[in-house]
Amino acid sequence: GIGFFALAFLAHQLALRPARGEAAAREGRRAALMQAQVNRLVIETLADGVLVVDPDGKVHAANPAARELLGAGTRRRLKLAEQPAWSPLAEMARRTFDSGQQQFCDLAIEQRSGAARRVFVRTRLASTVADPSGGLCVVFLQDLREMEARLRTEKLAAMGRMSTAVAHEIRNPLAAISQANDLLEEELQAPGQRQLSALVRQNAQRLSQIVEEILDVARVQHKSAPQGHFRPELDAAVRTCCQDWADQNHSGERLRISPAAPGQHVAFDPDHLRRLLVNLLDNALRYASHAPDAIQVTTTAEGAPTLTVWSDGAALEAAVERHLFEPFFSSESRSSGLGLYICRELCE
Repeated sequence: GIGFFALAFLAHQLALRPARGEAAAREGRRAALMQAQVNRLVIETLADGVLVVDPDGKVHAANPAARELLGAGTRRRLKLAEQPAWSPLAEMARRTFDSGQQQFCDLAIEQRSGAARRVFVRTRLASTVADPSGGLCVVFLQDLREMEARLRTEKLAAMGRMSTAVAHEIRNPLAAISQANDLLEEELQAPGQRQLSALVRQNAQRLSQIVEEILDVARVQHKSAPQGHFRPELDAAVRTCCQDWADQNHSGERLRISPAAPGQHVAFDPDHLRRLLVNLLDNALRYASHAPDAIQVTTTAEGAPTLTVWSDGAALEAAVERHLFEPFFSSESRSSGLGLYICRELCE
C-alpha cells in the first residue's frame, strides 16, 4: 500500500510539471503577442521612417512614415533595387551586411513630384546568435526638414520670450521718437526734409505695429472673457468687419462675402472676432490673385457655426502647413510670424 501511495504521489507531481510548463508557455505567448502589438503600434506611429531589409534588398516591413519619405504609396511589396531613387538606400544596406557595422549619412531621395526629400539615414544590423552574418538590416529615415523646423521653432520660441521683454523697453522710446518727429514735421518746409520726416514716420509706425503684435501674444494668453459673456450675431459682425477691411484696402472687387448663418450668435468677443478676421484677410490678400472673388469669406450654420476665409493662392507645402500657427514662424522676411499664431490663440 505504501509503495502504491508513493507511486501515485510521484506520478501526480510529474503530471503537474507539464501543466505548470504549459501555463507558463501560454502566459509567455500572451506576453509576446502583447509586446509585438505594442511594438507594431509604436513603429507605425513613429514620425521617423523604419525599413526592415534583407540581404537581397527586399523590404519586409515599412511604417507609414517610411512610405511617405520614399514616395511608395500603398504598394505592398517593395524592393530597393526596383527604383533608381532608392539605390543609395540599397547600397547602404549592402555595406551594412558586408561590414557588420552601422552606417549613417545624409541622402536626397527623389520624389515623383520632382522635389527631393533630404533625409538622415542610419542602419543597424539585426543579426541572430546562430547566424551573426545574416539576419536583417533595420534602416531609420529621419526627415531633415522636420528636424530643422523643430530646431528653428524652439529657437524662435526662446527668441519670442526675449522679444516680449525687449518690446516693453522699446515701446516708450519709440513713442517719444514718433511724437518728436510729428512736432518737427510741423516746422519743416523743404520737400527733401519733409520726405525724410515721412520716412521716419513710416518706419516708426512699422516698428510700433511689430511691438504691438509681440505684446498682443501676452495679452491674448492672459485675457480670456467667460464663455457666453459676448454673443454677437455672426453674419452681421462678419459683414461689417469685411466691408470696413475692403474699404481700407480698396479690395472690394476681390472680396466676396457669403453669409449663410442667419440668426446665429457665437460666444466670441467682438473685438477678438474683428482682429481674427483682419489678420486672416491680410494674410489672404498677400497671396491671392487680382481676379474677382479671389478672397471669399463664408459662414455656415450646419451643426456648429463655422467661419471660413479662403483665397485662390497657391497651396502650401506640407512641411510649412504643419508649422503654420506656431509663433514667429513665417515664410516672409518682413513678417513677424505672429498673425496666425494670435488668430489661433483668440479662437482657443
